[in-house]
Amino acid sequence: MQILIYSNSVEAVEQLQTFCRELELPQPRLLGATDIDTKLADLVAADAALADCTMENDVSDLSEPVILFYRPEKPTVAGMIRKYKDAGQWPIFAVLTPPALESTVATLIPQFIEDRASEQKWRERKIRE
Repeated sequence: MQILIYSNSVEAVEQLQTFCRELELPQPRLLGATDIDTKLADLVAADAALADCTMENDVSDLSEPVILFYRPEKPTVAGMIRKYKDAGQWPIFAVLTPPALESTVATLIPQFIEDRASEQKWRERKIRE
């Protein structure tokens, strides 16, 4: 299993590192500008360490970190979501499926942002009802 994060926030990366330690999960890999146009299949095959990456300020239109899970067990994802929910945070979560692995981060980010906007509209409608 691998966990990848795409974010321009040092705090978001540190939070994920903490949650990974608490849940006894592998440390996340930080994706940056050099990774954005690489197929996700190639990124997970490389399995680079977090320490080999640097923070980039190239995701300014991203208001939430994107956390990607590759080959997770269901309890892993549920446990991570619970940690963030308890902390009052809601990053973008995605499990990498075979079709997603053929995409790049640059291709998926706009879709994630659109999905988040749809989710927010749905939540606002539920609150008004």
